[in-house]
Amino acid sequence: MQATSGTTVFLTTHYLDEAEDADTICIINKGRIVSHGTPEEVKSQLVDEYLLIDAADRAVLRAELIKQNIPFTETPRFKIPIKGRTGHRILKAIDTPLTVLKTHTPNLEEAYISIVERLEEE
Repeated sequence: MQATSGTTVFLTTHYLDEAEDADTICIINKGRIVSHGTPEEVKSQLVDEYLLIDAADRAVLRAELIKQNIPFTETPRFKIPIKGRTGHRILKAIDTPLTVLKTHTPNLEEAYISIVERLEEE
């Protein structure tokens, strides 16, 4: 907003969806800055994008993912982190017919929860 209008707006909120469109955000916990940057930077530092896939023949899909060295966890569906790769490239490498395909893009609320959980563990 500041770049186009020349005006800076300072907003404090507990509604993280309001901050999704901000140029820069700062997350403060117990009076201390715990994260700062664009919403995309904050999200990418704390929460990963991933694909969630499944197939009728889960054993074949599991074997194919292992053979192709595609990292995954079963949650019980197959969760594949996208970090450093494109979802399209991953999907092109899979021959097994899929019954589920979802792309998960993190939001600020997930990033905030990740920050708070990490701080509680310290």
